Amino acid sequence: MLHLSRPMNQQYAVTNSKGASVMSGDTIDGVLERFEETGPEFGRGLSNHGPMAAEALIAMGREDSIARWAEWYAARLGARPEARQPIAADEWREALGDIKRAGDWTAFFRRELANMPWRDALDLWVGRLGPGIVAGATHGVLRTAHAVRSIDRAETPQRIDELAIGLAYWAARYQEIPAASTNDAGGSIEQAMARLNPLGPETPRSGLIFEVVRRIPAERIENAANLIVVDSDLDGFVSDVTGVFVRQYIANARPAGIAFIHTVTAPSALRMLAPHLRPETLRATMRDVWQ
Repeated sequence: MLHLSRPMNQQYAVTNSKGASVMSGDTIDGVLERFEETGPEFGRGLSNHGPMAAEALIAMGREDSIARWAEWYAARLGARPEARQPIAADEWREALGDIKRAGDWTAFFRRELANMPWRDALDLWVGRLGPGIVAGATHGVLRTAHAVRSIDRAETPQRIDELAIGLAYWAARYQEIPAASTNDAGGSIEQAMARLNPLGPETPRSGLIFEVVRRIPAERIENAANLIVVDSDLDGFVSDVTGVFVRQYIANARPAGIAFIHTVTAPSALRMLAPHLRPETLRATMRDVWQ
């Protein structure tokens, strides 16, 4: 349980589960320290939105709302997973997509961020994890991006640690979508949408988003990445993707609203990451986001 109180000076005080003060810097740092004690998921695979939502409230100028919301939200969360089996620097691929090793991944990325500047680590690992960007229904890249935006405001130990946890979740839920190399001429997002064939009723739709994606036959999706042309215009790309998929969300809000809202939020996360990525990393990630 998250324990928060509001002293006379109107600053929120945050204490951890043992009653010790964890407030440092501003409200987001104290809240991040508390959420660090929680796991990346809860229930049967739902993503922990705590740090992301707290950062979003800061970005919207609603710091006054964080404590009350966080206290309500933290009550549903379980304890953080412990590190049990270290991931060697040359064996990280073998641990990709293993949610049972989320604690090991967190320890791994804490080491990475201790041994190199955070921007270098971010570019390296966004490039490596990009093909699995659907990880946790895109919440791996989302949590990473919110951490980066928070670091942009001030580089603190709590925010660097949140970046490690975000990358760890992305790696632990890593999930590639089948892709095939073809000679198809790519076009705009609108043109690509017109060439996609909707899934038929033979594809089961029940379960979590990443479970449904896993059931899609490879031949129905592997050519999607080749249907667009990716250039260096990030703002245009994000605007085109989100514009198209906002319309998809509106048309499908009742049967698949949660799935389609993430086709808007995940591309938008690139705006937070882009200033810290090399052009070639960014272009590859834009393609991964579309797919």
